[in-house]
Amino acid sequence: MAETAPTESLPKIADAAPQLMDERRPTSKARRFAAWLAAPDSKAIIFFGLALVVAGFAVIAFAWSKIAGTLSVPLQLPYFASGGFVGLALIVLGVGIISIGVKRRDNFNRIRELQKLAATMDSIQASVAGSESDAQRDRA
Repeated sequence: MAETAPTESLPKIADAAPQLMDERRPTSKARRFAAWLAAPDSKAIIFFGLALVVAGFAVIAFAWSKIAGTLSVPLQLPYFASGGFVGLALIVLGVGIISIGVKRRDNFNRIRELQKLAATMDSIQASVAGSESDAQRDRA
């Protein structure tokens, strides 16, 4: 039978923790990018929405250039239908995503401000309670 090592020879986790903190591996670029996208105060969603709006205007501009170069109305309709409607859809989708991103950031900032306010109120309450106990001690 194999003998197990005594537990006394194993280092304690508390002793190894500072070494583990110093030896942390840098995270990969993909993980940093994913963390940036998932962060509640990230501007990534807003940038993505702006990119969709710009792409929508680019599609409309391309469709307009093709429509302007064609004199026959029946030949203009496919460009109008595909380019115009797709461009408009991209713009509406981009504006919706921008709206979601801005509301998400505002909500995160509001929650952070409320947490700061709650911490300030707690400290005021603690100082008021401390001064009341000092006043009662002085009276006695």
